Amino acid sequence: MRVRILPALWCALMTASSLAEAHQLALGIRQSARVESNIFGSATTPITDGTYRINPSLSLGGSFDRFRGGKYQASYRPSYLWYFRSEGVNNFDNKANGSATIDITRRDHLSASASYTEFSSVQAISQAGADGSFDVLASPAGETIRAFGDLAYSRSLNQRTNVRLSLDIQNYSYRQSREVLRSNVGNKSVGAVASYSRGLSDRLTLGASLASRYRLFDEQPLSGRSEVVVSNLGILGSYRISPRFVFDFQGGPSLISTAPGAVVGRPQPESNDDFTYFADISLTRKIRDSKFRLNYTRNEDASGGSSRTSVVDSISASFSSAADEFWRVDAVLGWSRRQTVDAFLIRDEGSTVPRPFSQETQLDRAWVSVGAARRLGERILLRLDFRYQSWTDYKIDGIDQSNQDNYSGSVSLNYEFPSYVF
Repeated sequence: MRVRILPALWCALMTASSLAEAHQLALGIRQSARVESNIFGSATTPITDGTYRINPSLSLGGSFDRFRGGKYQASYRPSYLWYFRSEGVNNFDNKANGSATIDITRRDHLSASASYTEFSSVQAISQAGADGSFDVLASPAGETIRAFGDLAYSRSLNQRTNVRLSLDIQNYSYRQSREVLRSNVGNKSVGAVASYSRGLSDRLTLGASLASRYRLFDEQPLSGRSEVVVSNLGILGSYRISPRFVFDFQGGPSLISTAPGAVVGRPQPESNDDFTYFADISLTRKIRDSKFRLNYTRNEDASGGSSRTSVVDSISASFSSAADEFWRVDAVLGWSRRQTVDAFLIRDEGSTVPRPFSQETQLDRAWVSVGAARRLGERILLRLDFRYQSWTDYKIDGIDQSNQDNYSGSVSLNYEFPSYVF
């Protein structure tokens, strides 16, 4: 896969650039050093170690003047990671992404994006999401691969009304994980969303959405493929309390339908439905060069390498500010809970008494991070980060399990070469 990604990226870049009128090529290199108190995320034998990462980057962007001012962007960021003390875990990672937008007419717009990421699964605890949350996998063995893509079409019916249709695919794979007894289970999914929104005033926008996702888990040694269909009917809303104070809401009832894979030697378990709700609520406040954001989300989860349907609740508070023309600081505080929702019963042959086959799990996590960036020149950026993350409560079938935490600190230096415009 590592070999194939480079020709694929090159073809995508050449295809996009052949349609564009103006291009900008940018090169950069980032170096970072990190120290962690529990670098492999173990609840029983935490290991303190550090890493050094070198991360070159290549990006290409341009405009589609032939398509009424559309534009594209593509980038590739490989990296090599050295561990200071641990042996046999150094790794070469890949990350590539691209996006394009086209204005078909003044009212019709088309957009597409794709991304590919691969890293060794022992690094999962160090992967931070957009809300600051950290990753949790069933097993640290092998490598984690994530490939996403989406295509969206939107139409402005008038100055206040918009309709949007989107289709996306997700692929979570875990290479070499099946070589160990406790392995990660990959899955693939396709999702579609249709939404309608209308501005009722300069402050208030309301709308509705209908979403559905089909997720198929990989086959396992002792059971077949599990299938999940998630459907959600949502209400959309945005209210501008003031020019710099905005409340956004999206949410509504959801249905999760699970068809569990058959266990070897036992009858096919029955499908089950779970009624719940999904939501994405945020409050954003801007004051001069500072931004505060409070966010709550509830959604179906990609299951973190398990073959289980799960729902994640997440609360986060973030702050960022430009102290002056050189310094920028930010901080994130968050908490999340992942719960399985597809526990089901099976009947042994010759028995009329059902018994649980899958386990109910609940994992609560918390994190806090602070960072500061200092621009040393037009092309050099220095960044310092500190982070604490913890499993605050972990239960399987109501029984407490071992928790873990991790302190980490890092320093990084990024240099951007002069862009080449052609």
